[in-house]
Amino acid sequence: PRSMQTKPSYDDVVLEVAEFLKKRRSEAEELGIGRECIVFDPGIGFGKRLEHNLALMTRVRELVELGSPILIGASRKSFLRDLAGIDDAKDRLPGSLAAAVMTRMGGASIFRVHDVAATKQALAVADAGLNSQI
Repeated sequence: PRSMQTKPSYDDVVLEVAEFLKKRRSEAEELGIGRECIVFDPGIGFGKRLEHNLALMTRVRELVELGSPILIGASRKSFLRDLAGIDDAKDRLPGSLAAAVMTRMGGASIFRVHDVAATKQALAVADAGLNSQI
């Protein structure tokens, strides 16, 4: 973990992560793990710079289209500090909620969070907007 942030480099982080996840899913299926048991985690904050994390979140729909549920773990991550200038991770709730809502709007369906009640409320509002017939 100490070295994974050292100069991470991608030509297209979304395409490269997608290829990695598809390959791992195929390997899991070959070992007898059913597709219904597989969830994709694009690794927000792990081995990625700020622009990589933003690309994964804004283009999450491309990962959703691969056919496995997408798990987003952006809660309190350091890229939120970089964006908002908030050093204390406990004070990054607004950024964490924004990341959850943004990725929900793109089709992500599973969220690893620290602030469950607040995230549940934010996602309920996002879902109401997504499902609105107005």
